[in-house]
Amino acid sequence: GKPLFEDRIEAWRHGPVVRHVYGHYTKYGSNGIPIPEGFDPNVIPQEIRELLDEVYDVYGQYSAWRLRQLTHAALPWMEAWDPDDDSKEISLQSMTDYFSTLVD
Repeated sequence: GKPLFEDRIEAWRHGPVVRHVYGHYTKYGSNGIPIPEGFDPNVIPQEIRELLDEVYDVYGQYSAWRLRQLTHAALPWMEAWDPDDDSKEISLQSMTDYFSTLVD
C-alpha cells in the first residue's frame, strides 16, 4: 500500500520508466546488468526483500520483450501513454488500483 521509492514512473514507448534509473543502466543495452561491487542485500529490510524476491520469482523468467508486452497490457501504462509525450507520469493511484486487484 505504499511506494518503494519516490521517483516518478513515466509511460515511455516501450513501457514504464524511471528516468534516472534508465540513464544509469542504459549503457548495458539488452545485456544483463552486473551486480554492483559491494552490494549487500542485507541492508534492504526483510519485508521489502521478500516482496522483491516474489516479484523476481514471477517476472524474472521473462525476456525484456515479454515484459514490454505485459506492461503494454496493463491499464496504468495504457492510460498514461501518449505517443507525443514520453514524459507522462503513471500515477501512483492508477498503479495501486490496478495491481491491488492482482494480489491476495
